[in-house]
Amino acid sequence: MKASGTRGVLILILFILVGGIMGGMAGDLFTGSGVSLGNLMPLLTRQFEIFSIQNVDLNLYIMQIRFGLHFAPNLLSLIGIICACFIFRRI
Repeated sequence: MKASGTRGVLILILFILVGGIMGGMAGDLFTGSGVSLGNLMPLLTRQFEIFSIQNVDLNLYIMQIRFGLHFAPNLLSLIGIICACFIFRRI
């Protein structure tokens, strides 16, 4: 069942987000649980900062809006994203 058009793109984005979140959660779980894979665990759980947009303040006098974005995945979240893309292609 391959989805086409806009619906397929939205489902792909959802799969990517869920895969990244689950991979990040697995990295945090492995860090907190004390699981030791030798020298491999620090590499899998270390965060790599891709980009960071500092907070931008917009004062409209009736409301104040703050916006910032920070993207620093670990290797397990990138593996989760790759697995999510693979699963999406199989569906």
